[in-house]
Amino acid sequence: SFVQDTYLNTENYLHKKNFIFTQSAVEHFDFDLSFFEIISRNSRNSNLPVVAIHLLPGSKALRNYLWHGIRQYPLRSINQIFRVTKCKSYILVLGGLKTNKIHRKYITYPSLFKKLDLRTVEPGQYIEELIKRAKSIGFTGVALIHPKHVAIANRIFRLTVEEVTYHRALIESYEEGIKKGLGAVRFRDAMIDQAMYERSMELLSNQT
Repeated sequence: SFVQDTYLNTENYLHKKNFIFTQSAVEHFDFDLSFFEIISRNSRNSNLPVVAIHLLPGSKALRNYLWHGIRQYPLRSINQIFRVTKCKSYILVLGGLKTNKIHRKYITYPSLFKKLDLRTVEPGQYIEELIKRAKSIGFTGVALIHPKHVAIANRIFRLTVEEVTYHRALIESYEEGIKKGLGAVRFRDAMIDQAMYERSMELLSNQT
């Protein structure tokens, strides 16, 4: 069930809970460190190991979100959070330069200068750029929110004739090397190993 309440009452909902997740929330809290103190106190009093995951807009997202929320989170601000929580913490950076460019192209600049959201004006083009970005960094599939996007995803993830030829040749070269007792094989001026072999096998299997 969903509950509407202030973040300062978070402690009321943490009894016997050991997983906490926030997305695009903490930057809207006036007193974010108070929120993290609540999380930390709950962790110390819990009999279970507590895992908290918070997705925050970092300093590199300033051009994307402009005055979105109360603050962004450069490393200095994140270090303050770590000092408050006093627990084992990790920072994972999500997104990258191209992802930020897509956001600015379709959301930030049109919203700022034209008072519109290009995701609704050009939904197919926006989805296509996102899927191409996903493929370029190694994803072999994507989660979609509308059936209309399935055809776009299938078209982008479908290997070209040249890509099929490349992966078949890579598989053949690696298998020949395995027969010779090699752990890595030279293929087209590059070294390939088990991981690359398995990826090529996966990509080809996804084409059926």
